[in-house]
Amino acid sequence: MVQLSQHFLLAVKTGQPTEAFRAKLRRLDFEELAQQLPDDAARKAFWVNLYNAFSQVLLTEHPDFYRKNRMGFFGKKWIELGGENLSLNDLEHGLLRRSQFTYGFGYGQNPFASAWERQFRLKKRDFRIHFALNCGAAACPPIAFYRPDAVEAQLDLATASFLESDCCYDAATNTVELSRIFQWFSGDFGGKAGIQRLLESHEITPAGSRPHLVFRRYDWSLSLGKFAAPESGGAD
Repeated sequence: MVQLSQHFLLAVKTGQPTEAFRAKLRRLDFEELAQQLPDDAARKAFWVNLYNAFSQVLLTEHPDFYRKNRMGFFGKKWIELGGENLSLNDLEHGLLRRSQFTYGFGYGQNPFASAWERQFRLKKRDFRIHFALNCGAAACPPIAFYRPDAVEAQLDLATASFLESDCCYDAATNTVELSRIFQWFSGDFGGKAGIQRLLESHEITPAGSRPHLVFRRYDWSLSLGKFAAPESGGAD
């Protein structure tokens, strides 16, 4: 099943037709899916690949919708999996973020999540998925191909790469400028203290500095086809 998501994403990257993959997803058997996604490693790989593939496809098909109504675009249930109709928000916030509210900053789980979502969502939240998901905006991290047997190392690499390229520390003012992602999903990172610990662990900031956090304006301009280099997991 994870291979299906990888092949779908590869077709997107190489500009091949994707309808055959979407048709297979529409006919998805959920008993088989449950067998194929027994743990979080498989679920992370499958749902991240699927999110990135569908975001590229849907943005290619509906760019004007994205530009005119971005919130509506991510909330629209474009995606059919078996008998379930899902949005990109459902994939990200429901399945990958373990039923977190879309605009809850990572501090509130949806108590009304469907039984289907509860069955297939991650068992434990992982802030690193924010460095793997690409929503088509210029400020998004690049797309890689995730595999269950390597997903932990791949997510570590995606995190390190994003922090190194995106965060800017000013020692004179003890201030670090970073992506708005950290503000939008603060609770996923463990709040301000968790963000500071993450930056310190990756040597973006000095040990014990506890810097002031400045969140950069997010660049939502459409930027498709942003794939990571093959050595970073960018090719299947």
